[in-house]
Amino acid sequence: MSSRQQTHQNETGAAKERYVACFMTFADLPQVMALEAASFSDPWPEVAFVQAIASARCHAIVVRSTEERVLGFLIGYVDGPELHIADLAVSPDHRRCGIGRILMRDVLGDTSLRCSSAVLDVRESNRAAIKLYESLGFRLVGRRPGYYRHPVEDALVMRA
Repeated sequence: MSSRQQTHQNETGAAKERYVACFMTFADLPQVMALEAASFSDPWPEVAFVQAIASARCHAIVVRSTEERVLGFLIGYVDGPELHIADLAVSPDHRRCGIGRILMRDVLGDTSLRCSSAVLDVRESNRAAIKLYESLGFRLVGRRPGYYRHPVEDALVMRA
């Protein structure tokens, strides 16, 4: 994604919403932290997001509604030719509306990152996320036993 904002539209039933994908800023942190807490039983601490935004090798993006509400975010780290998707969350009331797909397509399509592959970990019970990742070309390449806490669960390692 370039430094300019990208606008997306999504139709859900009769309602049409407009979303804007752009770089995460420090001003987004209160909403990002609320989404993180609503999405994960073992959320990242705020300092991890501060470090991500400040890191030159991090690609941190948000999707906002036209009312400036953060509906989702993605944190990815560039490591040579590989992009590691480290964290992705979508507001519970906007799941299955295409926000996760917008975030993933945005980062995977960003040629300025110069990445030839992407990797991520996902809870093995998170069927919706696994289905999304598979639809974007990710395939299972490994497993990390007991990777997640609260509750303890294996992570599936997926690569595209």
